[in-house]
Amino acid sequence: MSVHDSMAHILAIHSVVITPEARRKGIANAMLCSYIRHMTYDSQYSHVTKLMLICKQNLLRFYIGCGFVVTGLSDISHGATPWIECEMDLCERRKPKFWVVDAFTETTGGGNPAAVVITVNKTLYENRQWSQTVAAEFNLSETVFVSERESIDNDNESGFQEEKDFDLKYFSPTVEIQFCGHATLAAAYTLFVKSYVDTKKRIIFHISNMSPLIATMSQGKIVLDFPLQRPRHIDDLDRLKKLEDWIEACAGVPKQDILRICDTEIKDLLVEISIDAFRKIEPKFSVMKRGDVGRGIIIACAGDVRNKSMAGIPNEADFSSRFFAPGVGIDEDPVTGSAHCTLAPYFAERLHKTSLVAWQDSRRGGSMFIDVQKERNRVTITAAAVISSQGTLCI
Repeated sequence: MSVHDSMAHILAIHSVVITPEARRKGIANAMLCSYIRHMTYDSQYSHVTKLMLICKQNLLRFYIGCGFVVTGLSDISHGATPWIECEMDLCERRKPKFWVVDAFTETTGGGNPAAVVITVNKTLYENRQWSQTVAAEFNLSETVFVSERESIDNDNESGFQEEKDFDLKYFSPTVEIQFCGHATLAAAYTLFVKSYVDTKKRIIFHISNMSPLIATMSQGKIVLDFPLQRPRHIDDLDRLKKLEDWIEACAGVPKQDILRICDTEIKDLLVEISIDAFRKIEPKFSVMKRGDVGRGIIIACAGDVRNKSMAGIPNEADFSSRFFAPGVGIDEDPVTGSAHCTLAPYFAERLHKTSLVAWQDSRRGGSMFIDVQKERNRVTITAAAVISSQGTLCI
């Protein structure tokens, strides 16, 4: 660390200097983390493979919080207390990180799993062939890719950004898809709990061909602000008759138990049935594939279909649902956030209430709290998530 070579592989950091009045406000952390990102991902510094520094004991927690690891005591002697050597492996940092997150549940093995891949390397993020390969390797219903946008001028008077902007894109194992609710929840949860974003701030997600989505964290749960998607009642009697025949054939629902059929903005079919018929659904996926639907079929009923004698049901659901999409490779989705952007306004009108509890009755199962804000044309979904695994991509 005593010889300077501008093209060497090791970069030594001397110090982080903050004026007294600006200390303990997170500025030093933001400065150093920004510098680390710059050194990690700017192509002109690709030859730098390691950052190193020495510090006193009182600053050790700060540097560890920024990602440095302790390697031991330094041979440098200056002052009464020893110096501690720290380093950061930039080669390892340049590899994209991933997390597998169970969304809409507080229990590992419940809810809907999604893989979350975070990379600041824009060239890699924009490589759709690479993204498809990674999604196929995970082989989950969705893999979401996350990339932070450059900071924009949205600072408040204290000098801190109240929000962070990220680009999102979603892939199934076979194709890129437009939007996925549970993967968005998984991405937000990962960014907050892994300290990519302070939990007091909000995340702005930018998704192609959609208005920005907002995520915040409240009492350990993620709050997602989604566009409200109103269902459209089907009035064509000939089409209704064909759909009723198809629903009876593919789900085992008698025609007299079908209460209403609607189209949705994201090309799903929404079918409300009686609660007794819901408990007896028998899906036949080969028949479903032949149905006249764009993505899938949402079958729902008013009420909570769970056994009330079961332990661990903290809130009774206002409505229950299942989601089937064998035509796009998903026989049954465990928990479908995007479907609730339509289910929420439908049951808000049906039950005359704007705050709802939803339960999706798949094998894994998942629940969420929903607020319908008609004046804003928005739906807020509050739900939990849990990380089941994490690692570094080698692809």
